Amino acid sequence: MKILRAPILSDFMNKHIDSKNRATVLSSVSLVERIVVTILYPIIGFLADVSLNYALMFLGVLALIFTFITRIEEGYLS
Repeated sequence: MKILRAPILSDFMNKHIDSKNRATVLSSVSLVERIVVTILYPIIGFLADVSLNYALMFLGVLALIFTFITRIEEGYLS
C-alpha cells in the first residue's frame, strides 16, 4: 500500500517544502511515520486477535482522527 501512495505524497510534499528544509522535513515525516506504525500495528494485531470487528472499528476511528488532525486549509492547494 505504501508503494502506491509514495509517489503522490512525495510529489505533494516536495511542492510545499522549501528546498533548504526538505531533507530535515522528509526525515522527520519518515521518523513520525515509523513511530506511529511501530505503536499501532501491534495494537491492531491484538484487536484483530480478539475480534476483527474491533480492529476494523479502531481503523475507522483512526482514519477519522487523522483526517481532522491533518486538515489542509481551503486555499492551501490552489
